[in-house]
Amino acid sequence: MNNQTKGSRELTGMTVSLLIAVVPVAVCHGLMGTLLNDIVGYYGLSGASEGLMSSMSFLGAIIGLLLSLPLRHRLTKVAFAGGFAALAAAAILAQGIPVSFGLFLLFCLLMGMGMGVGDSFQSALMADLHPESAAMHLGIQHAIFGVGNLTIPLVLHAALRVMEFHKVYLLVGAACLLMVAQFLIIAAKNRNKFPALTRYEQPLRLSEISSCFSPAYTFAVIGLLFGAAAQNGITVWVVRYMTGTMGLADIAAWGLSLYWIGTTLCRLIMPRLPFSAESELFVGSILGGICWFVGVRIGTGTSVLAGAFLAGLFSGAFMPLILSISARLNPEKTGLATAVLSVLKTIGQMLLPLAIGALNAAIGTTPTMKLVSILFFCTALCGLAIMGTARKGAQKG
Repeated sequence: MNNQTKGSRELTGMTVSLLIAVVPVAVCHGLMGTLLNDIVGYYGLSGASEGLMSSMSFLGAIIGLLLSLPLRHRLTKVAFAGGFAALAAAAILAQGIPVSFGLFLLFCLLMGMGMGVGDSFQSALMADLHPESAAMHLGIQHAIFGVGNLTIPLVLHAALRVMEFHKVYLLVGAACLLMVAQFLIIAAKNRNKFPALTRYEQPLRLSEISSCFSPAYTFAVIGLLFGAAAQNGITVWVVRYMTGTMGLADIAAWGLSLYWIGTTLCRLIMPRLPFSAESELFVGSILGGICWFVGVRIGTGTSVLAGAFLAGLFSGAFMPLILSISARLNPEKTGLATAVLSVLKTIGQMLLPLAIGALNAAIGTTPTMKLVSILFFCTALCGLAIMGTARKGAQKG
């Protein structure tokens, strides 16, 4: 009994350590949206160039995820989850050094590599540590991720009042390195106690990728692209929109935080509802798009904040919903199907900032923010298409 209790405590400690290491990856997502105005002003950016930093980050994530595929049988999940999170933290620290814009973009690329691979393998490691309760623990991990995203903008916004953005990068990078270091140390101490810490993936055969793409899975992939693009449209640009266009710098950070509050609640509540994942994706995305459009259309600070919160509340679970659909469609290849989704999702997140930057320069910020709603509606259509293919499959069966 004592050994069981000790083992349970050690597993809990390992789990908590991993959750702490998730924070630096969450920081990568929230950092750019809050500091964008200061970066744009420092480098004198305009138009589509304002989206280059986010696009380089997501390009780095794509490169990292693609490079990780042939290395999955050579490195443990701990090496991927901790090593690449450390790379992201080191890149954040480097962004605190005043450098040329080209070098700053290189640091964004490296941060993205750490973010993309770290995020993917942290989830995989969590599932391996808790094979009998993976869904619950992954839900907790996504909720922790959401909590980090909603608090980060407020903390950074407060820090920017007393120091310039380079110093903020230095402090955040140092804190992130410490969080990753504790995980690597605890994982090393427990490596002989939990098989998940020393486990390798099976070698990848590229011929397996095409076998995943059933019609329903294809719509899930497209839905994930649109959903990630819609989310990115809010998380990267809402602070800049409220600060630069609306002149509401004092409350702008709340736009990002309220979106993540809504998203976190959505991820905790929606999986418990008695409906299929694709129907929740359909209805939630429609409601999220409507709320965001109405909030921007009314055009007050309160309405935009409410629109951001409700968009997150109704549509924020799109990622775990599509992951669950993917796992159901590919029960024997869940790891591969999830990896493909991660790569393609990141492509969408990479391209959108450039598109929004160009639209912003061409038609103005407010019309561009309204167009983000279309991305929500496209996600909803993919959910509807998955429902349709599922019905056809059931009829054939």
